[in-house]
Amino acid sequence: MSDAHPGSGQLKKFVFRGKSSTNGDTRGDYLEIVIPELLSAGYSFYTWPSAPLLAWYLWTQRRHLNGLRVLELGCGTGLPGILAAKCGAQVTLTDSVALPRSLRHLSACCEANELVPGRDVQLLGLAWGLFLADVHSLRPVDLLLASDCFYEPSQFEEVLSTVAYLLDGTDARFLCAYQERSSDWSIEALLKKWGLKGALLDLDSLSESSGVMASTARAARLYVGNLPWTVGHRQLREYFAQFGPVHTARVIFDRSTGLSKGYGFIEFASPSGAADATNKQLHTLEDDEQSPLDISFNKAANHVRKLTSKLGNNQLLELYGLYKQGTEGVCNVPKPGWLDGKGRRKWEAWRALGDMPLAEAKEKYIALVQKYDPECSELAVTNTKEAWARVSSLRYSPEPELIHNELSLLDAAREDHGERVAELLAQNPELKHERSDDGLTALHWAADRDATKALTAALKGGCFIDAVDECGQTALHYAAFCGHLNSAIILVEAGATLVKDSEDCTPLDLATDDEVKKVLQGAKS
Repeated sequence: MSDAHPGSGQLKKFVFRGKSSTNGDTRGDYLEIVIPELLSAGYSFYTWPSAPLLAWYLWTQRRHLNGLRVLELGCGTGLPGILAAKCGAQVTLTDSVALPRSLRHLSACCEANELVPGRDVQLLGLAWGLFLADVHSLRPVDLLLASDCFYEPSQFEEVLSTVAYLLDGTDARFLCAYQERSSDWSIEALLKKWGLKGALLDLDSLSESSGVMASTARAARLYVGNLPWTVGHRQLREYFAQFGPVHTARVIFDRSTGLSKGYGFIEFASPSGAADATNKQLHTLEDDEQSPLDISFNKAANHVRKLTSKLGNNQLLELYGLYKQGTEGVCNVPKPGWLDGKGRRKWEAWRALGDMPLAEAKEKYIALVQKYDPECSELAVTNTKEAWARVSSLRYSPEPELIHNELSLLDAAREDHGERVAELLAQNPELKHERSDDGLTALHWAADRDATKALTAALKGGCFIDAVDECGQTALHYAAFCGHLNSAIILVEAGATLVKDSEDCTPLDLATDDEVKKVLQGAKS
């Protein structure tokens, strides 16, 4: 290990290109990163071979990066981490605390790409295997990165022990690119010792169409709003097939409960199908007559919205699988990509039900809800929500007996207690990273409820304005979809951008209110 004095250098340029065809825009995505290298200095002053490979993989998954908390270990010149930051991630770059000149050079690499250390990215010196105060402050993270960190066998366990600590008890993943230097070197025993599991990603699959971010041209794509929350992909496809061949039909579901978020997308094989669907003035997707089982199932699904904050992850997964089986039938969607750990577990919960009949899945779902909350059995069976009615709130309010000083940050945001939000963030600034199980921040909750006082307080308290939920949506998406004009104004004036969600939709794409649309047109893209 060395931290040599800088010598002669050069600028190395890395160019990343990708196709984009969203909303008729056929221009390619483009990113250029410049790395100043000092070739006569120590090894941390130039870009090692695996770093561009890791950066390219991140580029192919760039729509997942926005809002993620990313930490790169032993980053040297920091190419992968810098790319992640340019794609909207909240990035911390680390290298050896014993190499101060390397850290200064890393800072120069950031500045060369218009990233200001301390503002746009965080820089920190670490000692692998030593769990000092600085290491504790790095948790939680969503994604750990490293390239060529397995170059010295004596340090393998120090690296993996640090990784194990940072991953413990989280849904985070460790993504590492490496160059094989000896067939005798192995980390298999160390992985087992530290409770880690590894998987190889095929180099041939690193393309724009790999993982969960496949992007296809949309000849005739329609946004469908105000969907009844009991309508799934299958029902949506069956209904719109009357207007022409349907290429894809997708309802957007809450990642935690599995319930519909009230909107979806239809892609027809030809523009004529979209035109015919648009020309029809009224669409009704629910039957006027529902069976007693369907009514009970819908009541149970509605009741789950009250329980999500009280249930554990395994309970939510079981409910999710049964709900998807009861509304969609047999799991027929691809397994989510490697970066989407939570999505993969939900897919497995649904897939495990095999060919269970829809009626049986609904009966088991009802029984499970009654088990988790016996009060559900006392709910009267009445008509379900009328088709095309809008539901904006994802959860119910806290219990009335909660008093001001007992509210958590997320509770306070939901209830528009701006003073409590400001108080909590002042006491503990790290709360700005707090999320619910489905990835919602205080800003998401405030925007969903049009809680303007809480929204303003959360922004002043440092909450990341473009943080995304499990569907890649920001608080501005929520305000736009729900038609909350005041919240949209606050967010746009604070600098919120028109981020694309996992369905390639910006907040402007989801807005139906004309006044909200006017406000969003002034947002940064």
